Amino acid sequence: MWQPFANAGDPDAMFNIGQAHKLGRAVPRDAAVAREWYRKAALKGHRPAQANLGILLFQNGEKSEAMTWLKQAADADEMRAQYVYGIANWNGDSVPRSLTLAYAYLARAAAQGLPEATTALDKLTQVIAPVERANGWAIATSLGGGRGIPAALAALDPRRSAMGQGAQAQAPVPQTPSVSPATIPAARQVAAPKPAPPPAPKPAPAPPVATAQATGSPAMALQSSGRLPAAKPAAAATLAEIAPPPQKPRATPAWRVQLGAFSQRSLAEAAWADMKKRKTDAVAGVKPFFEP
Repeated sequence: MWQPFANAGDPDAMFNIGQAHKLGRAVPRDAAVAREWYRKAALKGHRPAQANLGILLFQNGEKSEAMTWLKQAADADEMRAQYVYGIANWNGDSVPRSLTLAYAYLARAAAQGLPEATTALDKLTQVIAPVERANGWAIATSLGGGRGIPAALAALDPRRSAMGQGAQAQAPVPQTPSVSPATIPAARQVAAPKPAPPPAPKPAPAPPVATAQATGSPAMALQSSGRLPAAKPAAAATLAEIAPPPQKPRATPAWRVQLGAFSQRSLAEAAWADMKKRKTDAVAGVKPFFEP
């Protein structure tokens, strides 16, 4: 049902086709096909598609491209992308290690109510230097206001500097030396001076988040979760399936169509109510059917 709209260039329809192939809804489960539909939507600026594409690429080991999409979505305030990109900055996983940027993106994701980000931010707060924390908070505030990374702190974003943005490189705000992250398979280690390591945070049960000991300033790992990737200081980084935002159903008159599959009736009713609110003319007179 989404194909005609996707062919017409609708990014929501492209995203939903990607979802169908990722989850195996009415079509065979196929991550490669899902990824290409996410890419089509991402190229049109669809933030959840950018986040999903970045996560799938990250899972497949294509981390350089993954960071590009995750950063785009994170800078646009997509909280799942902010969480994953923040952890990558903490670990120095496919991006230069920066506790300042890690704090900034995790703070934004936590401010939007993502519990995994809150847990990770609490742990990072225990080991980050005051100047890094202050700079991170300034960046988070600017991101939350839709202003991007402040010019005075732009030099703290190595990817921005590498892309040549800005007429002159800003002098970096002084930061305390970082500690080498724990060794993570498939991720490049970052060599750094090793001062006396601060204590690693204790494991705290908070499903789907798990924690473990790490050497020095602890590295955070992305782990499997039913909804979102969870943070876990550990020796290995893994990132499993991410449940993206629910599909945006589009009603088509004259025949019955399935708008979505939901685990609870209340979620289906909420989705229908949202559809009526956003597409009043399109669904006028249409009666919803909720089938278990």
